Amino acid sequence: KSIPITSLKDLESAVVQLGGALFLKPRAEGNSRGCTVISSLEDCKRGWNLVEKYVDGGIVAEELVTDALEFSCDSVGGVSWITAKQNSDGKYRWESKYILPAPVDELTTHKILEGGRFMASVCGSNGGAYHNEIFYKNKTDELIAVEPNLRPAGGRIWDAAKLAFRNFDPWRLWIHSMTGNKINNVKLEREYYVAFKMINAAKDGILLD
Repeated sequence: KSIPITSLKDLESAVVQLGGALFLKPRAEGNSRGCTVISSLEDCKRGWNLVEKYVDGGIVAEELVTDALEFSCDSVGGVSWITAKQNSDGKYRWESKYILPAPVDELTTHKILEGGRFMASVCGSNGGAYHNEIFYKNKTDELIAVEPNLRPAGGRIWDAAKLAFRNFDPWRLWIHSMTGNKINNVKLEREYYVAFKMINAAKDGILLD
């Protein structure tokens, strides 16, 4: 469930509607900018001060998903894979770790891939690249769509895929698939697991060198 937010009053109302806590984020931003957890009514003013500058592009309050695994599903030229992700803790959330291909069993992989394909179809995909982010609650076997994107992944996930899978170049495949070239059957074969971990800066400031 999500609720559009245009004012502090809207945000306070959404906290009540969503059970006392929520996830607040801009509609038209990236790289987790402006994303924060609102944990109480008293926390609303801090959250509003953070996102107020994004009002023109839209702000949304979402149900706070807990006890779930996070994945992204990427596809290019009809070839798909999933990446396991982990967010930072605390009030400000950002993707801090990921590994691909996600080290999960075949059934979970299949469920995430099907969820990613469904999200792409709902968004009107014409068969091009997509990068869809999904929460999976394995206790209840629920998939929750977090963020649909009809574009390549950010965070150098495609570059990581080029390393992880044998003889696979997603960027070249994307160009070929979008320029009418024939795409032979491409079957992904894992050669490595590739992982990224973001490191917190020791202090605030401006990086000069």
